[in-house]
Amino acid sequence: MRNCVSENNQGASYDFVLMNLRQESPAISIRLENCRAVAGTHSITFITANNSATAGVNGTAEFINCHLAGSEQAAILIRAKPENSARVSFVNCEILNPAARVPAMTPIQFTSDSHGVGTIGGVRFETCTITDPQNRRPISYLDRAGGVGVSDITGTLVVQRGDQRTTHELTPRLISEWMPFRLFKAIPRFDAQGVSYEPALPDAKPGAVRRSTARQRGLSEWLLWAEADERVTFTVLVQPVGKSGPEAATVSLSSPSGKLTKMSAARVEKETAYEFQATERGVYKIVCDPLNSTATVNSATSRVCLYAPSSAIHFLATIGRYFFWVPPGTKEFALKVSGESAAECLNAALIDPAGNPVVEQDNISQAYQFVATPKDPSRGEIWSLRLAPPALGAFEDFEVQLQGIPPLLAATREDLLKVVPVN
Repeated sequence: MRNCVSENNQGASYDFVLMNLRQESPAISIRLENCRAVAGTHSITFITANNSATAGVNGTAEFINCHLAGSEQAAILIRAKPENSARVSFVNCEILNPAARVPAMTPIQFTSDSHGVGTIGGVRFETCTITDPQNRRPISYLDRAGGVGVSDITGTLVVQRGDQRTTHELTPRLISEWMPFRLFKAIPRFDAQGVSYEPALPDAKPGAVRRSTARQRGLSEWLLWAEADERVTFTVLVQPVGKSGPEAATVSLSSPSGKLTKMSAARVEKETAYEFQATERGVYKIVCDPLNSTATVNSATSRVCLYAPSSAIHFLATIGRYFFWVPPGTKEFALKVSGESAAECLNAALIDPAGNPVVEQDNISQAYQFVATPKDPSRGEIWSLRLAPPALGAFEDFEVQLQGIPPLLAATREDLLKVVPVN
């Protein structure tokens, strides 16, 4: 692309979303010359995947003599790009007055995803100029994974602030100072092989306290408990996000033995009711894909838990207490919580079985790890996580990952499921 203008987009001006490509995919070849970005959320975003050893597409992406003006957030966003994947370079690019209303956000931002596993980097800036009246670093790193570092970020940035002009060589020492990351405690993933689920409080009536308001964004899963021959009802509420167009969401149901049933699509902004006859005793898995919207599942007859066996639960503006099961014999467990960006944060508190806060953290943007030990390891315990808006920043997207314990969250104690060995 040469001599192109992208102006006043609702999202990014030039948006490269490549997370479905892998190292075995055909190499990319992207080049923008003399292009302009005006306003928009970001001027340029480059997003790949970093969730496995084979994630991250190969090839090149070059941005030459581009003018990036007035982005609402960081002008350049590099997300989840492994250092050994495609080479990305910015040559003689100019960034003008980015993130004017978000002083906590830098003009250039790197970020990892909550499930990232490898080092981020492989980007070069050749004599790029940033005109920024705000006194902040030109570049930063948002570690949403915890322990995912950065490497191979090189080149020269020239910062113009008023009459002062400063040239920065991006040496490894300067990168480590500007883009630090935190090492989290390694908590082994909970092994769900050879376990089954049953109600944690079998004598309690499910759904008797309150309905769930948890909004899961994108593809999401729930576990629903049912007795054999029980007539089960549940609802799915799909809500659009921002200015995205409303679309119906696909819904499927899997039985305890794995039989898959495709249900009718869930409507938008109005609860869609479902009903089925349980042929087996155990957990049924509900999978919903609302695309860019959010989905909420409730049942007046059965226990329902949010479920994320392979990644984190992606919430949107969700408040309240959410309960989880700590199995007997657990020596240590953790919850990793992360905001979406420097501008999207949350307040979270870990609550013990007696209802007492163990630790509370406000304004979480980078990944934060709550580490705890059971009060009585010989018995299973019900803990909870309290979610609330932050004191600073917007309360929108955030993720929660359970580490070392079953990946389940319930809106009430009565709805919670626990793991039991399979005979």
